[in-house]
Amino acid sequence: MTAHTLGAIGTHIDAMLQQRVPAFTITYLEKKRITDPAALVSQFLHGATDPHFHAISQYQIGTTVYANKTVLAIEIDYLENNSQLSYVNHMTHQIIHDITDSTMHQQQKLLAIHDWITTNIRYDHTLQRRTAFDALNTQSTVCSGYASLYWHMSHAIGIPCRIITGTGKFEAHAWNMVQLDQYWYHVDSTWSTVADTNTPFSMYRFYLLTDKEIQHTHNVTLLAGQKPFPQAQVQYRKHLHLLGRSSPRQSSMVQAILHKTGLIYLEPEHTVVGIVQLNTRMYQALHKQQTRVIFGYRGAMVSAQHDVREVLNDLNTQQRYACTITITLYPMPHGFVDDGMLVDMQMSYAQKST
Repeated sequence: MTAHTLGAIGTHIDAMLQQRVPAFTITYLEKKRITDPAALVSQFLHGATDPHFHAISQYQIGTTVYANKTVLAIEIDYLENNSQLSYVNHMTHQIIHDITDSTMHQQQKLLAIHDWITTNIRYDHTLQRRTAFDALNTQSTVCSGYASLYWHMSHAIGIPCRIITGTGKFEAHAWNMVQLDQYWYHVDSTWSTVADTNTPFSMYRFYLLTDKEIQHTHNVTLLAGQKPFPQAQVQYRKHLHLLGRSSPRQSSMVQAILHKTGLIYLEPEHTVVGIVQLNTRMYQALHKQQTRVIFGYRGAMVSAQHDVREVLNDLNTQQRYACTITITLYPMPHGFVDDGMLVDMQMSYAQKST
C-alpha cells in the first residue's frame, strides 16, 4: 500500500483493522520525513473506527527511512480475528431480526437491544473474555466486550455509537455513547448488568445518561489521535417528553418507556416532597387497600428514613389499619439524583375481628 498524505496512512490502517489483517506495510511517498513514525501510527490506531481499535491486543511498528520515502511495517495481535468478527456480524443481525421489527421506533429498538444484552450476557469475573465474540459465543465478557457488542447492535439498527474508555470508580472501564434523534447519551451495559441487581429498575440506572449524570461514577479518557467524544447535555426524560408531545402514538410509546425504565418515578405526580406529602401518600395507599405502591421521595436518604419511621409510628399508634407494612428504600431508578430515593411500600391486610 502506498500513501501520499498522512491522512491516507490513517485510512489504510483503519481498513486493515476492519479486516483484522495481522501484518502489513505502508509506503509513504512524500519527501517530508515523519519525525516520529511510532507516535504517528499509534495516533492513527487510536483514531480508527470503533470497535476495531479496541480489538487490538498489542502491536509493533517498524520503520525504514529512504531518501524519498518511509516504509512503515505494522504487526498487530488481535483479541478477535476476522472469522470471529464475521460471527459477531452474523449473530448481531440475527438477534436484531428476532427482537425488533420495522414498526418499532428507534427508541424502542435501542431499548430492546439494551434489554437483550443486559439479560443474556453475564460479566466474566475471570477477566479472560474481552470481546463481542466472547459475549455471543459464551454469553460472558468484561466491559470491553459489552461495549463492543453494544456498538455492533446499535449500528445494525442505524444508531450512531461510540465506545468510550476511561475509569469507572477509579478502575479502567469501557462503555458507550449513542445518538437518539439529535441527542447523545452515555450507556453502560456492564454496570446495568452487575450493579445493584436487587434494586428495582437497576438495569436502566446507567441507560442514556448525560455527561453530568455519568460523571458521578465515570471519567472519560481521550487518547492521542482519538476522535473527540460528543457532548451529552439533554436529560433523557426531557427528550422523551419532547418526543411525546409530537403525536398521540409517540405519547403512548413514551409512557411505556417511562414505566419500563422507572423514569416515571421522577415525574411530579409520582413523587412526594417532605413528611406531609409522604404521610398523605401512605395513608391513601392504605385507604385504598393497595398491596404495593412505589413512588419517588425528594430528600436525602437520612431524611427519607426518618420521615418513613415517623409515619409508620403514627400509623401504629392510631391502629387504624389492620395490616403489615414493609417499606424498602432504593436509589432513584435513573442516573444519580442527589436528593431522592425510591420508596417501595408493600402491605398485607388482616381481617378485622368482629
